[in-house]
Amino acid sequence: MRSQESTVLCLGLYGPFTLVDSKGISRAPKSAKSQVLIALVATNETGSRGRLWLQKMLWANSTLERASVSLRQTLSEVRRAFGPLRDVIKTDRRSVALDMSRILLLPKQEGQEFLGGTGQGFGNLGL
Repeated sequence: MRSQESTVLCLGLYGPFTLVDSKGISRAPKSAKSQVLIALVATNETGSRGRLWLQKMLWANSTLERASVSLRQTLSEVRRAFGPLRDVIKTDRRSVALDMSRILLLPKQEGQEFLGGTGQGFGNLGL
């Protein structure tokens, strides 16, 4: 298990979405789509997801072109929210990844639902 000093961000995916840096500053993006995007990437065992897969999950009812634009806008919001820690998220033409060695996933507490604070929960990605 890594030490608290080496962890840059603490990510809570159960109950209200939380993302806080080591100084206690919230780095959580405001939009539910951005929060779900972070959750989808962080919960994959590799800490990475394909762009096309994310587009299909988050914008299933949009054209591929519109979904691609929406993903770029959402990634831009995430980078702004991360501020000086924006290097924790890596993107290329095919994928979006998080440096999971710098993120501590907070454990589920009793009674908390996965992404319960996004308004509509995780079961309905049509946010």
